[in-house]
Amino acid sequence: MKKMNKVAIVQCVWRQGQGNVVVRVLTPNVSDKDNTDVREFHFPSFSYLPSSVHPNEKQQEVADKLVQMLYLAPPGIQKVLPPDFTPNLVLEVWRHDSYRLLLSFPFIWSITLHGMEPRISIE
Repeated sequence: MKKMNKVAIVQCVWRQGQGNVVVRVLTPNVSDKDNTDVREFHFPSFSYLPSSVHPNEKQQEVADKLVQMLYLAPPGIQKVLPPDFTPNLVLEVWRHDSYRLLLSFPFIWSITLHGMEPRISIE
């Protein structure tokens, strides 16, 4: 992937009633094996473009269906962090992955959530 200057789209989150879409991609980076790099890519709204380049209704419907098809969970499986109910999906996924990583260490971890701030201690 690095030689071809390519990335892999691994998740696309479309929220009902919102104009923005979150796209998660994997980029090749062989130097840092343990680092998670989270970046948000913002795409401008069509409202800033001339109406001649706006998608018609059918094109918009096809684009919406494409984004919804990028849902990676198997049919019938619900996500741990449903996008419609998670205010900041990127941050919550990072927290979820961080907790999972912490719990994989051979220690007894005690994690207590107070509001949005985690309290972590080793027993």
